[in-house]
Amino acid sequence: VEKLRNRFMKEAKNIAKLDHPGIVKIHDIFEENNTAYYVMDYIDGENLNEMVKRNGPLSETKAIEYIRKVGDALDYIHSRNMTHFDVKPANIVVRKSDDMPILIDFGLSKQYDIQGDATSTLMQGVSNGYSPIELYNMGSITTFSPQTDVYSLGATFYFLLTGNTPPTSAQLLEEGLNLPTD
Repeated sequence: VEKLRNRFMKEAKNIAKLDHPGIVKIHDIFEENNTAYYVMDYIDGENLNEMVKRNGPLSETKAIEYIRKVGDALDYIHSRNMTHFDVKPANIVVRKSDDMPILIDFGLSKQYDIQGDATSTLMQGVSNGYSPIELYNMGSITTFSPQTDVYSLGATFYFLLTGNTPPTSAQLLEEGLNLPTD
């Protein structure tokens, strides 16, 4: 438990340093009653998963707008040698006040040093349909690379346009991608 609490505090401090309009802002990090906490912005809005499930697929124009903005947020974190590792529609909340997509849930994120070596440990996790095959093998990602987030952003784009959860990367390798005809 102590090891996980220390990891949580270290990661929260890394995320709190991020300052980008498309990334949830952390304002405070503290420990109390043997538990670690952080305080972040409340985003009045709806995540993209809920939005598409409720209203159906987005228009191509709206989907591209959201993906570009999230891509800009990812470019920002990648420029700081950080990988999100959990980009998916449920982790992108669209703020009601300005229709801005905000990237949230950095629980699986990983920080790397200037040489590209990990400075934090990855809590292994995959989101079926959104995670590339590399995330299914524990320890297969050992140096910094933005490719996993780029893959996940593309899978998110697919969901926004079709309303369908993308096939897993293993399915894609075996069967290829069957695009909808309409």
